[in-house]
Formats: sequence, C-alpha cells, structure tokens
Amino acid sequence: MVRPIHAFLGSTIVLASMALTGPARAEYYSSPYIGIAGGYNLRLRHWDLGKNATTDATGPGELKSSPIGTLRLGYQILPKLAIEIVGVYLPVKASNDNTLNHAAEGELSVLYHFLRSSWTPYIVVGGGGYYLVRGSLGKDADWAFFGGLGLRGLLLRWLALRIEGRDVVSDGFDKKGSNNVEVLGGLDFFLFGPPKKIAARAPDRDHDGIPDAVDRCPDQPGPRATHGCPDKDGDGVIDSKDQCPDVPGKPELEGCPEPENKDSDGDGVMDSEDKCPDAPGKPELAGCPDHDNDGVPDGEDKCPDQAGLKEEQGCLPEAVAKFTGVIKGITFKTGKAEIAKSSYPVLEAALNVLKQYPSLRLRIEGHTDNVGKSAKNLKLSQARADAVKAYFVKKDVAENRLEAVGLGDTKPQESNRTAKGRTANRRIEFAVVH
Repeated sequence: MVRPIHAFLGSTIVLASMALTGPARAEYYSSPYIGIAGGYNLRLRHWDLGKNATTDATGPGELKSSPIGTLRLGYQILPKLAIEIVGVYLPVKASNDNTLNHAAEGELSVLYHFLRSSWTPYIVVGGGGYYLVRGSLGKDADWAFFGGLGLRGLLLRWLALRIEGRDVVSDGFDKKGSNNVEVLGGLDFFLFGPPKKIAARAPDRDHDGIPDAVDRCPDQPGPRATHGCPDKDGDGVIDSKDQCPDVPGKPELEGCPEPENKDSDGDGVMDSEDKCPDAPGKPELAGCPDHDNDGVPDGEDKCPDQAGLKEEQGCLPEAVAKFTGVIKGITFKTGKAEIAKSSYPVLEAALNVLKQYPSLRLRIEGHTDNVGKSAKNLKLSQARADAVKAYFVKKDVAENRLEAVGLGDTKPQESNRTAKGRTANRRIEFAVVH
C-alpha cells in the first residue's frame, strides 16, 4: 500500500535534483494566490472519525482511503516562505456498508522553499481539523497535524505547478492515533505580478526583456508576442516552426503566404477570378452557385428555389408560368402528327410569350395513351412534339430555344382504363429549360 508514496517521494527528489543542477531562474515574489489541487488520501492506520465508526464487523465500519480535493488561499510572504488557509473535501466510503460519507477539513499550513528559484523543493507543516458532516458513520470532528515534502515550479510568471506528499496524524481508536498519507497535485494562481525591482533583476540570458522564467526561447532574443522566440517576418509563427521564415504568412499555412493560384472552394475557378471564393459554383457564373440551375447566381436570384428567367432576375413571370405543364387546347388528328386547326390560338399565345422573353427556352414533350403498341406510341409522340416545334420555328423562333421529346405512353397522368383518362394522357407539355 505504501509503494505509491515511495514512488511519489522518489520522483520529488529527482525533480528537486534537476532544479538544483539547472540554471538559476526567477524567484517567487510577494503576492496572494489561489490554489487548487486533487489527489488521494491513503489510510494507513485506524481512524475513528465518525461517532458510529468501529473496527469490527458491527456497525458501518470505519472510513476507507478516498480521493481528495483542496482549495487554497495563500500568500507568498518571502521568496522562500508562504502561508496558506486550505479547505479540503473527502468523499469517503465506510468499510462495512460501503455508504458514501462526506468529510471536510480546514487547515492552516506554512511552506518553506529550499531554493530562491522558480523550481524548488519545499517542506510543508500545518494543522487543522476534520469534520464528518454527513453519512452513516455519524457527524464527528477530529484534530489533525501534518508535515510533508513537495516540489513547486513556475510555469508562467503568474502560474505555478505543485506536487506534494504529506503524512497526516489524527485521532485513532487507540493511543497511537491514526495515520493517513495524502498525495496531491495542483496549480497556484498568483493574483499580482512581480514588483518592478524584482522583474528588473530576473535572469534574462538573451537580453530581450523577457525573464528566462517565462521565455520559451531563453537563448534567442524574440518579441513578447511569441513569448521570447524569434520571428523574423513578424507573422506570429516562430522561426523554428515557420516554413517561410523570411516572408509573412498565415499560422494555418505554417507561416507561408497563400499561393497565388488558390481555389478555396474547390469549384475549379481560381480565387483571383472567383466572385464567390467561399462557395462552390459554376465556371460560367464566375464561380458562383446557382441552386435552381436557371443561369442566375444565387446572390442575384430573387427566386433562388425556382428556375426562372435572367431578365426577370431568376423569377418566372405569370405569363410564362401559364405555359408550363400540360398545355390544354393543343390537339392532333387521330393517329397522326398533324396539328388540328383548333390548336392555333393556343400556339399563337405561346408564340407571343416566346417572343416577349428572348431568354426563354422550352422543352416540348409529347405523350400518348396506351392504345396500340408502345413503340408506335413513342414514335407518334415524338412526331407530334416535332410538329409543335416546327410550328414555332416557322414563326421565327430560334431552333436552339426549343427541344422536342416524345415520351409515348410512359408517363400517364390518369388511368388508361377509361376514355376520360386516355383523353387526358394524350397531351402536349411545355417545360422551361436552361
């Protein structure tokens, strides 16, 4: 059970030896500080904290070893001397019934550093009282005295790392008392910076105005922005990690500038020519996206979720919308692709819309019912779509604005089982294309 303590004390001695043989660094200065720590409380001898505590199988038993957490309020009086008020919390289980008991401790302690250095071993002594505030063992209070060794080191001018092991003596079931060993690790936060006279005499080997205690490159002069490490190009990336140390760059590019031919959104349009470099788009729209594929970039499209016309800022005018979908009134002679004369008024109205909106392109779809063979129906539907296209082309509509497609009986609108359904399925549809 004591091996972890031996390992802790051994590592403390090794770290202390390193601090003794290493170069002198900034010392501790007068300042209040707040400390937090956590660790483990190892019970070595019977501890009678708790009115119901027993060493035998009767009752809930006695307190077992447990985790420990502390909050310190301290003051560094001198470089080697500090005093602390400490609050301790122990969530401890009883040995027999394994119920959780809540214990607290208040203590006053004194630290003495062996070295005037930023890293130093120290001795700690103090005393206080334990209080069992809730649990099956019953409320109780015991006195306590302790002593121990630790190692403390400045990580920053205002922050110290601290590891500590100490032996705690308290009331026991016999005259020998109890014996607990506490192993703690934590941090101390200093509330005020060092006085100017202390800061001025702090070691600074590279003479860059940053004390060695907080200088990440103590042998190479550098600015405060990079914690004392050199940065020739001033881009915030220290020279040892800067892949382009002579040219200012970006941290995410390891100190190098962005390449000239960069395509940030991966749409094939270089940033230098991309009007929307952060959103993938189409090359024909200078790299900008077009959600509805109507040829109008989303940033300029007033109807981005519905395909429209360029001259209408991406929206579909009511006159055009009237000529999309099934176009009623366009009929043909039975079994032929000859347009019935009764269809001309509808075709002329559609023609006027095509001429009013020069960017409008239409797909003309021919559909049939399922009477007869599918191959014959497909051929007939294509011929009828071509006939409507030919009508518009003859009336001076550019052929590249029109697309004729025959779909035969593949997309019925209604059931072909009734005469009404078959009539509905024999139709011409218009669709806006881009």
